[in-house]
Amino acid sequence: MHFPELSDAAIEAKAQSLIESYFNSVGKPITAPIPVEVIAETYLGYELSFVDEGIFANPDVLGGIVFDENTIYINVATESHEGRYNFTIAHEIGHHALHRPLVDGANLICRESDTRPIEEAQADRFAAALLMPSVLVDKAVH
Repeated sequence: MHFPELSDAAIEAKAQSLIESYFNSVGKPITAPIPVEVIAETYLGYELSFVDEGIFANPDVLGGIVFDENTIYINVATESHEGRYNFTIAHEIGHHALHRPLVDGANLICRESDTRPIEEAQADRFAAALLMPSVLVDKAVH
């Protein structure tokens, strides 16, 4: 499967668009922390499924997204690490926003590794932009 290169600016714009769309839908201003669980489940319609069997018995397999089932799988091991847990959900939302139209029914399983495929690096960048939107970061430092 081939994924196109995307600039950081393009990835951040996708994350910002999703944040704005979500907060507009609930009639609230953008505030931290970004409710990634609510965005995934309520706004995007994914079920979060916590697993520790099969490939998820491997602690390096943190999450995955099955588009046809509207399910985000999360390794149970991440639940006790709030930052890792939220980042994993945000990362999978990144696959939804950036890659769903490109995969034609394929599923994406995300592993920790030294070599990151382009789609994994893009989902990581999206997750960072989703969790720390520039509008809030700028406000915090100025």
